[in-house]
Amino acid sequence: MTANVPAKLYEVAPNWNQTHFGAMYIGGMGVSKMQWDTFSDETKAAFRTAAIAYTKAYFDEQEARYEAAKKTLVDAGGKIVEFDAAERSSWIKGLPNPTAAWAKAAEARGEPAKKVLEAYRDNLKAAGFTFERDYLAE
Repeated sequence: MTANVPAKLYEVAPNWNQTHFGAMYIGGMGVSKMQWDTFSDETKAAFRTAAIAYTKAYFDEQEARYEAAKKTLVDAGGKIVEFDAAERSSWIKGLPNPTAAWAKAAEARGEPAKKVLEAYRDNLKAAGFTFERDYLAE
């Protein structure tokens, strides 16, 4: 939505298909482990405190941008089309597992891919997200 509206794609393609497939990566802040290990405990604590404030501010801003873009789209004659729930389920079940190849390659490099994916899944579940398909169980 936030890319569609500035480009005015709604002028030639007025329908926005709302799939509810889940969140996409929109941004973040990170520090490499090598750099992190050089920080004092005070610096690490400051980063953790800042990360909480940054996360809230970032998501508040993204939500405001999304809602403004959605309003612009609808006000300009665009239409939000809700994806049929049965069709959505069919797509989710039919898609190749998006985590399998990435996790296999990462694990082969000695990276804890499964642990990272499990933490991500568990964090989303704790926040109330319900998964229709558990890719990690496959």
